[in-house]
Formats: sequence, C-alpha cells, structure tokens
Amino acid sequence: MEIILKDHPMIEGLLYFHFDAWINPFRFDNMNFNHIWFPDSALPPFRCVTNTAGWDWWAWGSGYHTIAKQATANVAKNYSNRFITDKDVFCGGWSDIYYIPRRFFRDFIDLTSVFYPIRSFHEVGIPTMINIIDLTHRLTPSHSIVTRIADCWGHCCLDNPTATEIKKHRCGHRIYLPDHLARKALIDLLESEATYFNKTISKKIK
Repeated sequence: MEIILKDHPMIEGLLYFHFDAWINPFRFDNMNFNHIWFPDSALPPFRCVTNTAGWDWWAWGSGYHTIAKQATANVAKNYSNRFITDKDVFCGGWSDIYYIPRRFFRDFIDLTSVFYPIRSFHEVGIPTMINIIDLTHRLTPSHSIVTRIADCWGHCCLDNPTATEIKKHRCGHRIYLPDHLARKALIDLLESEATYFNKTISKKIK
C-alpha cells in the first residue's frame, strides 16, 4: 500500500486474497469500489461483539480478543483525533479475501502499525481494524462503508471445491492447486472470460 500510494496514482484499490483462495475478477465489476469488501462466511462469521458469550471459536480460547481490545486502546491513545473507536468492541471474521479502496490505505497502514506489533491474530485484527475504519468514515450509523461478500465458496477451513463450484462462485477458499481438475476448471474459466473481455474492448476501440 505504501508503494502504491507513493508510485502508482492510477491504482484505486487493492484486492487481497490468500494463495489458496480464488477469485473471478470479471464478476466483481458491479461492486462499489469506494467501499471495503469483506467476506461473510460461516467460519468464522464477520461479527463485532463486546464479549465471547455464545461464540464458540478457538481464537477466543487463545485470548486473541484481549489482544484486539488492547490494540484498540492503543489506537485510541495514539490517534485520538483521527479514529473513532469503541474500547469494548472486537471483531472476528474470515480474512482470506478482502478489498481496500485507496482512500482507506493510509488508515489501514496506520492501524496495522498498531495491531501488528502486539501480534494480533489476522482473523481478529483485520476485522477489528476494518470496523474502526467503518466507524470513523460512515456518514450515519446505518450507512456502513463495508460491503459484505456473502457468495464466496467455503470458509477458513474448507477444502476441495468441485469444478462446478469453482465455475459457479466468483470467489472461494480453499482451492488445492496441485489438483489438475480444480486448476484446469479455474484456468478455463478465467481464459474464457478474458477472451470475451478482450473482444468487448476491441469492439469499443474500433
């Protein structure tokens, strides 16, 4: 993000996805590119809470919510005039696929500089950071700047989508790339849509 801000003024956002996740970029064209995109999955769900009651997830047993709350307190201390925070709130969520618009790069960088040094777990730290950005920039309590992506296949810990599932879903996790059939399904899909895209561009140029 620092490099993009410094050297690449034409880049308007960054879509992050883990090495064993997949995306079909041609099916994200109708998204709001001024919003953060974050997945809504079953494991773990994207939720922001004040306690862990009723949420059975191993990360809480490891105390990662306490670390996130400490990081949030550090944000409130170091950036009191910049970010809106709630000292009691922490979040969890599947963090293998998400999009950050350029206008939030600096926020994301600076929040990372607070969360990372105290070893915040990414599926707690990143959702909590995104919630802080949302609280800071939303125009009203009911107008979030986060678009939830609910149609990705899988979640943090699900494996082996079929070729049909890869073609059906615009994103997902986890794809096993050494699997020839899965890899071929994804490559064929992207190549077919790229061919259509190139034909469309050529027609516009002519």
